[in-house]
Amino acid sequence: MDIDSIGRAYAAVEGSIKIAKALAGASSAIEVAELKLRAAELINSLADIKIELAASKDEKQRLQHEIEELRDTLQLKATVVRLLDAFYTADAEGKPTGDPFCSRCWQVDHRLIYLSGPQIGTANTNCTHCRSSYASRRTPFSADKFIEANPQYLTKV
Repeated sequence: MDIDSIGRAYAAVEGSIKIAKALAGASSAIEVAELKLRAAELINSLADIKIELAASKDEKQRLQHEIEELRDTLQLKATVVRLLDAFYTADAEGKPTGDPFCSRCWQVDHRLIYLSGPQIGTANTNCTHCRSSYASRRTPFSADKFIEANPQYLTKV
């Protein structure tokens, strides 16, 4: 809910209070007819308030969901390390382990999507989600074994 929506809801509440006070003080037939008109205005005003509050509730839920996603991503970031052109899950020592995740999907979307192994006749691993392609020599499967044989490639992101 933006500032303008809050202002509109507040104005609708103020108008509703004035109309309700006028209804309570009515005594003559003319005042009653006029107050019926005001009652209709009151109903419209309350409907506007209800709409603004519903929009506010939806916005609050959307923002809470976004905050949760950001927290999850932040926690996940602490468990991910880069090795050459891919990202991997980190072991207890912070070293890459397991199979490679797509660099593009992690860096742009903060999603860990496994790369598929090279197909027969190709030298590339591919992301099935974003279709990125990487040289298979730069995205080794079984990172633990690769690190044992090549410790100079170890870098933490």
